[in-house]
Amino acid sequence: MFLPFFLQAQNSRIEAIMAIKPDIVGELGTSRLPSSMRLLSMDFAGAQFVNPTEFKGLKPDSVAAIKLVYTRFRELEDFDQPELNRQRLQILEKQIPGILSRGEIRWEVLEQRNAVTRENAARCFHGFVVVMKRNPSPRPESRMEIDIIERVLRSVYDTSIDIPLEIDYKIKKVRTPTGKYLPRNLKKRKSGFRYDKPGIWFREPEMKVRRDSVERGRKGGYTVQKRDFDASFLPDTFLLQTLNRLPSPKTKAVVQDVTASMSPYTAQMLVWLALRPGLLDNGQYLFFNDGDNMPDEWKVPGKTGGIYPISSNQFDSVKAMAYRAMRNGSGGDMPENNIEALLRAAKEFPDADTLLMIADNTAGVKDMRLIVSLKKPVNVIPCNIQTNIHANLVDIAIKTGGLIYFPDGPVFNPSKAKDGTKIDIGRKTFEYSKKRFTLVHVRR
Repeated sequence: MFLPFFLQAQNSRIEAIMAIKPDIVGELGTSRLPSSMRLLSMDFAGAQFVNPTEFKGLKPDSVAAIKLVYTRFRELEDFDQPELNRQRLQILEKQIPGILSRGEIRWEVLEQRNAVTRENAARCFHGFVVVMKRNPSPRPESRMEIDIIERVLRSVYDTSIDIPLEIDYKIKKVRTPTGKYLPRNLKKRKSGFRYDKPGIWFREPEMKVRRDSVERGRKGGYTVQKRDFDASFLPDTFLLQTLNRLPSPKTKAVVQDVTASMSPYTAQMLVWLALRPGLLDNGQYLFFNDGDNMPDEWKVPGKTGGIYPISSNQFDSVKAMAYRAMRNGSGGDMPENNIEALLRAAKEFPDADTLLMIADNTAGVKDMRLIVSLKKPVNVIPCNIQTNIHANLVDIAIKTGGLIYFPDGPVFNPSKAKDGTKIDIGRKTFEYSKKRFTLVHVRR
């Protein structure tokens, strides 16, 4: 039977969606939805929408992504879940004509596995989660955080410093003739007798030794222009000091956590760029906020989002991208999508041979299992160090062959360190043992 072209394209799209490997969750929570997401509910084991009013104002060109959600539980052994999913997609197309033909819509499939009875499964959500094309509402706290960063950046100023001239002298002995000549007779010579002429015997000229200073080198004697800033707005400047100590290869990409607790360190990273504009040559930066305020129970490793890369040599453009990431998400649950952000940076900046990650030491990493796909070394700067160094950050450095740059502390290579090695970070002493750092002493 011949099918019209649009039906062929629709069937092809359905099969492509059906071929997507599903993400696995226990149960999808729907108690807290951002305004950018809509639920299109269906009955358990059915292909009809529960509430047609959910489609009000929903058009294909307003949709950014769709997640097909179903439950793995089945009452009958011969139940055909793929066929039910296919029917649900067909019904969605009928309800929103053209939705399957929009090539820019990102599709995902989610399989729930917690339900073990029909009653459990019936209580789960089934249907489609629709992500609308608009940014999530800016979080109120970000305005205050950005205002503090702006005050720090406005305090950056240029100043002149006079470097005094310093001349380095070397003292040496110099022999010069006196104009007299020494007798050949030793008694006369010892008596102090001297001749005015060398005579026919070519008498030896008398020499005297004096000390003289010879200029060995000079330094200083010029004026330099320097940039500085008012640090009183920040609790400390440990990150900035660490960044200033680092070599600055142009083959490095910076990956910065900008979740809520990291705003003082986002400020220091931006000050680093403001004080040293040369760092923006071939600048490669990525900011991540762990999901753009996505509900925690919806976060899937590798697909959490909230990632904002930028390649630019303009400070204002980099700053604007950092602020955009801050406004769009605060992090939510403690574990964050560091590896997803690193993988995105490796893809966005293929010429970067090293990734420098500025990370929150108080938060774990929710997607550590993805690290096997990361093929670039990651140098880690842990911020917010309060007690122990988070094991996930140590693992990232170890498994990628990277280093750990401790704020107000040393550069640490975990692949070469021996158990029992102790490092000082500020007033705290940590001991490295079995690939972990433990706080062992605090100096008062």
